[in-house]
Amino acid sequence: QLQHSQIQFILPITGNSKLIGTANNGVFKFNGNGLTVWQPQLNENFKKHIVNKGTTLHDGKIVIGTILDGISVYNAQGGLEYKASKNNGLQNNTVLGIFTDADQHIWLALDKGIDFVSLSPQPTYAVYEHNEIGAVYSGAFYDNKFYLASNQGLYQSIGLQFEQPFELVPGTQGQVWDCK
Repeated sequence: QLQHSQIQFILPITGNSKLIGTANNGVFKFNGNGLTVWQPQLNENFKKHIVNKGTTLHDGKIVIGTILDGISVYNAQGGLEYKASKNNGLQNNTVLGIFTDADQHIWLALDKGIDFVSLSPQPTYAVYEHNEIGAVYSGAFYDNKFYLASNQGLYQSIGLQFEQPFELVPGTQGQVWDCK
């Protein structure tokens, strides 16, 4: 079924089931025995907006990022809980990476930098403009530093001090795709 699909993510969900996101064919659920469309009523929307990234939160919620329509957060049963896009505050709709922290916050790597989305108690977001970074693909916390992989190199900041400029890590100039 997925032979000609570009798989963007595979996420563990309830039991032994997996959620499989494809770029242009939608999102599927694999239960160990077979593959079904995850949310049939949403599948055309997933195809239209090009699924790009996905992750699960500690409480079982599913975050799906797209190229054309930001992110959508679904409960474990597939019900939409929250949507963030350029229409309600994101810098742009192209989600290149999704990172969640221990506090259930969502960090988005976007074409124009990073965005922060908090789902509790009421969904909120913050925009930190750091135009010097370029397109951000990934982020990671390590040793009290926050690292960002971008099309210009690897950048770092101390802790979560986003008001301060990010610094290019010496010797990392050029395309950096991932931080782990």
